[in-house]
Amino acid sequence: MKFRLLLSLFILVPSLVSAETVQISEELNLSFSVPEGWEMASEPPAILLEEMAKHIAHEAKEKGHSPSHQQLLEAARKRLANNEVLLFNPQSKSYLTLDLSPQSDGERPPSNKTIRLSAKYAGESLKQEEGVDKLESRISQVSVAGSKSAYRYDADYLHHGEPKHFSGIIGFSCSHWYFFYFTDYLSDPEDQNRAEQVFKSLRIESRP
Repeated sequence: MKFRLLLSLFILVPSLVSAETVQISEELNLSFSVPEGWEMASEPPAILLEEMAKHIAHEAKEKGHSPSHQQLLEAARKRLANNEVLLFNPQSKSYLTLDLSPQSDGERPPSNKTIRLSAKYAGESLKQEEGVDKLESRISQVSVAGSKSAYRYDADYLHHGEPKHFSGIIGFSCSHWYFFYFTDYLSDPEDQNRAEQVFKSLRIESRP
């Protein structure tokens, strides 16, 4: 889904953490904080596009394809733009995406078991990605303000020999599935703390 209307912005002193509220639909808002050292992008930044393009190039090569650099960048842009919010560290390239998808018409709200299975499948999908090796993972139930049920998947792994960390929270609220994914390149030791700040600040709110 695409980034929508930004409703409010203020600075918390002295922590220098900005608080944001994004309108997801006519019925739903998402609030969260942006930690010091991170930025919120309305368009995927070039530094992340290049990194994602490298990853897509490996995927394409494994399937016998050889897309041009421009095609890789466009594919990366589409993949990253498919989120309401993109937060990133311009120095380390670590990033966190916030995505909410409306439930299909006529679909029943998922059970707690279904949400946990969705988190498990997300982890299995990561394990099957090209270049991923030595993955160690864990699943736990977590709390997200405004949501009755959510599960978190954490993983440490090697990607083409480089250590990386992933944290993903999957849940359901107000007729929307949500997927909050953090990818850490482990080049800035504070990034994981910053991601935790975001996760703890998340609030899903029904609009009046």
